Amino acid sequence: SLTHSLTKHITLQHNATQRNEKGRNKETVATLLLEFFRFYGREFNYKDDVVSVRLGCEIKKTLKDWTCKANSRSSRYWWCIEDPFDLTHNLGRVADRDSLYTMRGEFMRACKMLEEGANMAMVCAEFEQK
Repeated sequence: SLTHSLTKHITLQHNATQRNEKGRNKETVATLLLEFFRFYGREFNYKDDVVSVRLGCEIKKTLKDWTCKANSRSSRYWWCIEDPFDLTHNLGRVADRDSLYTMRGEFMRACKMLEEGANMAMVCAEFEQK
């Protein structure tokens, strides 16, 4: 319902505001990058969630009516990233199923390499197809 959606939206905004009031980030860039790769490689629910930079958290695709049809390779809703300036615009709409699969694989690969002690030059080396 609209009331439920608005209540959820207000709660998310309140939670994001509270997180921002906790102070500046104290993590190193290396830790932030590793956590980025870990989150988008292993934890983020691409099927059900939207990246909301505006709120600082994920929201459900159903709240925005950004759902893909089952097995539709070319759907515009495989990876949903809310434009913080135009809330109806999905910045991830260019990613189809295959490109999302590849990107997520690269996030997982980068996370694993960094966890095993690889440096950024190794992580960013050009992919060589075997």
